[in-house]
Amino acid sequence: MSTPSKQAVVAAYRQLLKTQKLVFGNDIPAIQAAKKETYARFMQFKDETNIEILDEKLALAKQVSSLLQQQSVIQGEPNNNNKNNGWNSDIYQHK
Repeated sequence: MSTPSKQAVVAAYRQLLKTQKLVFGNDIPAIQAAKKETYARFMQFKDETNIEILDEKLALAKQVSSLLQQQSVIQGEPNNNNKNNGWNSDIYQHK
């Protein structure tokens, strides 16, 4: 096994950020929360030297990005302007 390159790590990180923007659309709080969590997870392993763990974490990042793009995501927010207090929804569907 070879050590994952810094380029591979940066590419996985950027792909996750792009996927988050695609899936969450204009939901700025969701994008910010996802970005914060992604950053925290990547920084948690920034000094890791075990190649097996690094490969595992890179594979996980790719799986998460792929899964988010393949699944439908439904986001809802309360609609208080409606007499029934309904919900507004936004749906991301895999194409």
